Amino acid sequence: MRLPIGSQKITADGVIGTSGKKIRVYGFIIRAGSGGTSVVSIYDGTSTGGVLMDTINIATSTTERPMYCGGLYFGSGCYVDIDTNTSFVTAIYEQENS
Repeated sequence: MRLPIGSQKITADGVIGTSGKKIRVYGFIIRAGSGGTSVVSIYDGTSTGGVLMDTINIATSTTERPMYCGGLYFGSGCYVDIDTNTSFVTAIYEQENS
């Protein structure tokens, strides 16, 4: 069973949704700062020790909205690692509760 779609904004490395629970991420809104290119790494798991699912590079001082048709499924949770030039990341997701 899935819970309703939600969103979560982070400004530092962290877990999206409930840590370690199955989740489907439909996309992100990412804002890069003025100091250079922003790099965001997305992992299946609860840390950077999980499986790397995607790396997103965003040009300086821009906002990008990468979306995944059908969503990306994370069986062990979703962890987002953001560099120091990333202002924020907002994830659009659906959390599974079983």
